[in-house]
Amino acid sequence: MKEKVTNDIIKRCLLFIHEQGGEVSRYSFDRFITKNIRINESFNLIPMKLDEEGLISITRQGQEIRIILTSAGANRLLD
Repeated sequence: MKEKVTNDIIKRCLLFIHEQGGEVSRYSFDRFITKNIRINESFNLIPMKLDEEGLISITRQGQEIRIILTSAGANRLLD
């Protein structure tokens, strides 16, 4: 049974990125999810959902993958 990525999970993840200056490494994001979000599905489900909704941008900078809060993601925090 697939678990739903709730609005609470989305807001907590967006807030984490926002508090880190709007940009985090994929490693630190994955670590945040592992420690703070209880989800039985793969933690990859969360960044995929955020990216699909346009709330984050996932980019590669050299060897590192960065997750950047988009303006839509920042606006979602205000809701």
